[in-house]
Amino acid sequence: MKLGLSDLKSERQCRAAIGMDKDRFFKLLEAFKQSYLDIHGMRLKENHVDNGIGYCINSVEDLLLYTLFSL
Repeated sequence: MKLGLSDLKSERQCRAAIGMDKDRFFKLLEAFKQSYLDIHGMRLKENHVDNGIGYCINSVEDLLLYTLFSL
């Protein structure tokens, strides 16, 4: 099952899953995107290796959501 930000319909679900509301998530996302670029020197899509295996995390938004959900 893939969980996306669009699956979190209410603010209560969003806070329960990632510990913050969507407004804070999108503010954090901007800083997260820049940090990812600074650390890796390329965007997430450019960092994927074409090995025939599909990736579960295809965007920086998904990566941040997964990270927060894991915490």
